[in-house]
Amino acid sequence: MTRLLLTLLLALPLWMQAQDTTVTDMNYWLVRTGTEFNHPGNLRSIPADANDFIPHHVAFENARQDYEVRYFFVPLDSTSTYYNRQKALDPLAELADPNEYCQMAMELAVQHASKNKVHNFQIMERNSLKSIYRADWGATQQVDLVNEEIPFQFCQVICLHKNDLADVYIYYLTNDKNQLMEVMADMLPVFRFL
Repeated sequence: MTRLLLTLLLALPLWMQAQDTTVTDMNYWLVRTGTEFNHPGNLRSIPADANDFIPHHVAFENARQDYEVRYFFVPLDSTSTYYNRQKALDPLAELADPNEYCQMAMELAVQHASKNKVHNFQIMERNSLKSIYRADWGATQQVDLVNEEIPFQFCQVICLHKNDLADVYIYYLTNDKNQLMEVMADMLPVFRFL
């Protein structure tokens, strides 16, 4: 079991990088991950850049350009299909359930965004998570950014997981640490699972 966890931890960064970042059409990702997005009037779509620092498919910025919100979608359909097929063939096989990847991936996403600093992310309260995002699991962590490719100093990372459907990573980026909570509050009714 320890070997399996170690293998999974080593493979997760490669798995995240291997996700298709070439499709930047929001509707494609919404359909593929069973989510909805009610576009707020104060944000405009901006091109997803090619940097690996904060991988994303879709990005938005406000009119004043003092914050961005980036979305990274990880559909679980093909991973779940593989897992279920392998489990049917060998019920005793040591396989990591795709519904358990999100916690390890969240840890790696936060470490990656903060240049490998270790953080203890906060798991979101289940009832609030269900009512706001309709997600089965979620976590959040504030990170100080230290990367010259990103024109922001602070980031709030949120991971939302819907069993057997998808993981969605939301990155709120700003230069004003106090603004993070305000931006997140404005964005709460915008995105959720169906």
